[in-house]
Amino acid sequence: MNSRLSERPQADLRQRRRVRNRILIACFFAFVGVVVFLESPLTRVRHVEIEGNTDVPANRVKSEASVQPGMSLWQVNPSAVAESLKRQEPTIESVQVKTDYTHGTVTLTLRQKHIVAIFQSAHQFYTLLADGTVFKRVSASDGFPHPILSTTKHTQVNLGQRIGNSFVVQACQQIAKLSDRQVASVSQIQIDAYGTASVFLNDGFEADVPTSELAQRMPDVVTAAAYFRKRGYPPGVIDMAGPPPYRYIPFANSAQKGNHR
Repeated sequence: MNSRLSERPQADLRQRRRVRNRILIACFFAFVGVVVFLESPLTRVRHVEIEGNTDVPANRVKSEASVQPGMSLWQVNPSAVAESLKRQEPTIESVQVKTDYTHGTVTLTLRQKHIVAIFQSAHQFYTLLADGTVFKRVSASDGFPHPILSTTKHTQVNLGQRIGNSFVVQACQQIAKLSDRQVASVSQIQIDAYGTASVFLNDGFEADVPTSELAQRMPDVVTAAAYFRKRGYPPGVIDMAGPPPYRYIPFANSAQKGNHR
């Protein structure tokens, strides 16, 4: 009887050892399977897609991001990607990283700081953000894809701060509301000491409107310039401070002022 009782713990011990060995073997093969899966082409980056880029070319974003085709999807670090891009592209405000493990796609959605104009002070040029902040100094040789803003009186310019002229800040806020087509029609805007914006169009016409109403009046500016141009008027000043009919003043004879429909 005692011998049978002594054999039972030994049998239980052997059974526990077999179970443990089976678990260890299962874990080993599971580990091998995970390693094989992680190293397989299915877990590699196959596509990098860029969204939300307005001023930075997609190819440049791809080359500057710390995500490259062929790397493991598990190595994609969203915070590292965001920091890498923001460090190299100051106009990028934030980056969202989405990883699609099914298709091997990493999508980078950018939120960029909105540059709306170039401010000219003497012979220096600065990019302005939508809230009137002076972003950085630029060279005229780089070309200007945005309207040039200037003032008739001296304006304080400090990088990283709002420009020291409330009318210029107001103009930036108004330009941000314009459509791409409307912005493309404007070459320059000059603001006087009283807040009147002289809008110079690419077709040579100039329209004077209150800075606070720039976005609201811009469709009328384009329509009025087209009206005078269609009727053979040479480029001149269109005074839009009041309601229509607007006053037209030819550049060549600005002393003569008359009302024209």
